[in-house]
Amino acid sequence: MRSLHIVLPSRVAFDLTPRHLLLLCAALAMVCLFSLYVQAIHESMARGVQLQAEREVAASVRREHAEAHSSKAIPLNAASANDRAQHRFSSRAMATQG
Repeated sequence: MRSLHIVLPSRVAFDLTPRHLLLLCAALAMVCLFSLYVQAIHESMARGVQLQAEREVAASVRREHAEAHSSKAIPLNAASANDRAQHRFSSRAMATQG
């Protein structure tokens, strides 16, 4: 096998064989894949935090809407019951007059 003789500007020289080049390329590919994996994990964690915040906001909006609806429903029900009682009273009064 032929080796590649490399001399750096700092006068450091070394030989690279095809096996060394293959290992270097494999190590570089492994580092790239690992960094992509770590980036995907960070993005999924950030998305999970964002989804959790959106769920909490939606739950608080639903809770506020339910509280507002229940506070409005009580007077409406009381008012309609009062109207029904007045209607019964007036219809009884008309029946006794006629």
